[in-house]
Order: sequence, then structure tokens, then C-alpha cells
Amino acid sequence: MSLNAGNQPTNLLHDSPTCQTHLTFRSSPLSTPTQEASSRNNRTGHLTTISNLSTGQMMIWAGQELFPESPHYNMALLFTFRGAIDANRFQSAFRKLVTATDSLRTVFETTGGVPQQRVLEELSYKLDFVDLRNENNPRKTIDQWVADRSNQLFTLDERLFDSTLFQCDSDLFVWYLNQHHLIIDLSLIHI
Repeated sequence: MSLNAGNQPTNLLHDSPTCQTHLTFRSSPLSTPTQEASSRNNRTGHLTTISNLSTGQMMIWAGQELFPESPHYNMALLFTFRGAIDANRFQSAFRKLVTATDSLRTVFETTGGVPQQRVLEELSYKLDFVDLRNENNPRKTIDQWVADRSNQLFTLDERLFDSTLFQCDSDLFVWYLNQHHLIIDLSLIHI
């Protein structure tokens, strides 16, 4: 996979008989947040010694701080499932996943200019369910919805993921999962 220049999405596709995965990356139109953060090292280098963020997280956090209105660290995935899914059980399973997964309950707070990550004990979240069985072109509706929704900014100290299950037909579902890059990276997506 290669990221392209500019703000063009790069898609990665996994395909199996029952599930397709579409992963969209948006490379920053400015490819220098990491370079800019590094060049500011004389002023902020001490942050890495008093923060509990990894070096990679620190660079992502710095990039988000430099460009707070940019969604370039959103990592949106679409999973297409062929087969019947009980939406209530899927929502329940996702709630259990959030409860069991520290990274999904991780938030980032800044105190005195120093970023810290903290795992929330609880995070109340209900996965949205959208029934598109009466739509003429459910995939087009989803693609337009995802284009808008994946550009929404996360509030770093509240929640760093967003998720929705779409039903396109009796045996066709699409699951949208968007996570901020602070809590996930490409190596973990393949697990």
C-alpha cells in the first residue's frame, strides 16, 4: 500500500466470500506535521519525557494540535458482510468490545501543555443502526454518508471512534468503523 500525495484517499481492500474490507486513508495535504513537530523539538522535546504517549502518538498528537480542524488522522473502515446479521446482537457485541478494549476507551487530555492518555473506566456508546432496504442505491447512500461522517472531527478528551451498521438487504450489511490514529495503527487493523 502506498499513500498518495495531496488529500486524495488511498483505498486498501480485503476480500473474502463473506466479508469485504475497505480502508480509506487521507494523507495530509501538508506532509510536514511530523517534520514541524520535530523542528520544534528545542521547545517541546521535554514533552516526551513527562507524557505517557509513545513517540508515534506524540507526533500524531502534535500534528493534530498544529491542524486542529483537519480530519487527516481519521481512519475509516467499511466491512461488507454477506449473510443475515441480528442488529441488536451486533450492537450488544460492539458494546462488549468497547468495554473489553482499552484503546477504544482511551482519551487524550492536555494539562499544562502536556498530553496524557487515559483509559476511561466506562464509555457509554450505542452503535447506530441504519436500515437502507428501501433505498434505490444503498451503496451510493453509504458512500455519501461515509464521505461526510469520516470528515467529522473527534474530540480527543471524549471518544476517538465512531461506528454504524447499515442494512442494505436481508442478507447484506455494511459496518462503518472510524477511529482516530492516536488509538489505532495499520498493524493492528490486520489482527
